[in-house]
Amino acid sequence: MAKKLEQLMAELPQARRTAIEARAGELATLKDLRQVAEPPTIPVVRKAQAQRVEVNGAV
Repeated sequence: MAKKLEQLMAELPQARRTAIEARAGELATLKDLRQVAEPPTIPVVRKAQAQRVEVNGAV
């Protein structure tokens, strides 16, 4: 039977568990930063272009 993550973590020594939890926190933070830094997707760019056209009055 497969063990759950909580069971596996509980079996680890405290130092190892702390290191894993700290790294998991870093990865969550890095993921958030990467998503913010990624260029916008095509629909967002098209929406921005459409808004710019309306503001400038040019096609």
